[in-house]
Amino acid sequence: MSKIKTPALSLRELLVQIKDLAEIQLDLAYSAVIYDDREAAEQALRLESKITEYLGYVIIRAVMAGRDIDLAEKMYALILFASALEEISDAAADIAKLTVENVSLGVFKGVLMHADEVTIRIEVGREDWSGATIDQIEQQTGMRVVAVRRAKHWILNPPGDFKVWRGDVLYLTGPEEKIDDAYILLTGKKHSEVRSGVAIAEHLRNFFDVLISLKYMAETSLALSYYALLTEDIRLAEEVEHLEQWVDYMREVLYLYTLRLSRHFNEVDALRGFFTIIDATERITDSAYKLAQIVKKGIDVSSFFKIIFDVADEKIISFEIKDSSKLVGMCLEELNIEEKFGVFLLGIRRGMTWYFSLEDKMQLEAGDVLILRGPAAAIHKFIEAFS
Repeated sequence: MSKIKTPALSLRELLVQIKDLAEIQLDLAYSAVIYDDREAAEQALRLESKITEYLGYVIIRAVMAGRDIDLAEKMYALILFASALEEISDAAADIAKLTVENVSLGVFKGVLMHADEVTIRIEVGREDWSGATIDQIEQQTGMRVVAVRRAKHWILNPPGDFKVWRGDVLYLTGPEEKIDDAYILLTGKKHSEVRSGVAIAEHLRNFFDVLISLKYMAETSLALSYYALLTEDIRLAEEVEHLEQWVDYMREVLYLYTLRLSRHFNEVDALRGFFTIIDATERITDSAYKLAQIVKKGIDVSSFFKIIFDVADEKIISFEIKDSSKLVGMCLEELNIEEKFGVFLLGIRRGMTWYFSLEDKMQLEAGDVLILRGPAAAIHKFIEAFS
C-alpha cells in the first residue's frame, strides 16, 4: 500500500494557494523585521512549511496527470512555477528568522522605514535646473546619475535625454571632490563638511533607499513575469531578465559599500540582517527570472495560468485605452492611479515598445495598453471609471 497521500486539492487549487501564500508570507516577513513582530515572523515560517507541503502535492498531481509528452511538458512548466514560488517562500523565511533569532537591524531599522537613495542623494531644488537632462547634469557635475526617484517611482540608469524636475531625488556616484559641485548645481547650496557620525547615518539612509528600490524591483519583476505567463509575451519576459541582471549588479554594489562602511560601527548583527535582506531580495528576482524562462521556452500554459490568476487574491490585467477614453491626453501625474484607485501601474505598452520607468509628465495615448496590478475591487473601480 502506498504511503503517499493523494492530495485533497486539485492542481489548480494547489497553485493558487502557493501563489497567494507566498505573497502573504513575504509581507509578513518584512513586517516582522521592521516592527520586531515575533508573531508575524512565526506565522511566516509556518507558511513556508505549508508551501513546501503544497509543492510536494503539485509534483504528485503533475506526475499523475502526465499521460503524453505534450501534457508532460505543461506539467513541467507548472512544477517550475510552483518551485519558483517556493524559492520566494524560502527567501521570506530567511527574513522572518531574523526576528525569531532576535537579530535586530539596529541602526538600519529606522532608515528602512524611511527609504530614499545611494552614494550621495540630492533633491533638485533650483528652478532653473528643472527640466535639465541627465547628460547636462553629468557634464556639469562630473558625477554619474545612477538613479532618480520621482515620488514613488524609481528610474534606474536613466538615459542621457531623461529630464529631471524640481523635487526629483537624484542618486549620483563619482569622486568625493565633485560633491560640492553637484550640490551647488542642483540646490544652490554648498555641501558642508560634517562629522563622521552624521555622514555615516546619511550613507546608511542612502543605501537603505537602494534596498527599498531593490525590493520594489523584485516585486515588479515578479508581477511582470506573471503577466508574461498570462500573455506568452517573450519581449516582456526579456525585460524581466534585464531587471534580474540589474538587481544582481546593485547587490554587489551594496555589498562592497556596506563592508567599507562597517568599520565605523560595531553592530555586527545589524549587518547580518542587512545582508540577509539583500540576498532575499535578489532571490526573488531570480525566481521571477525562472518564471520568465517558461515563456521563453515556448511552453503554452497561458490558459492554465489564466484560470489560476482569475481566482487569485491579487489581479493583474491589461487595459487598452480607446480613442474615446477620458485617459487620452492625461498625464500620469494627473491620473495619480495609486492614490485614487489603489492600483499599481506596472508598465505601458505603446506599439511594440514597453515603458517601465514612467515619468509623471508622460501623457497617455489612444492604443496604449496599461498593465495594472491590485485587488479585484480596486481594478473594477478603475475599469468603471475609464471604460
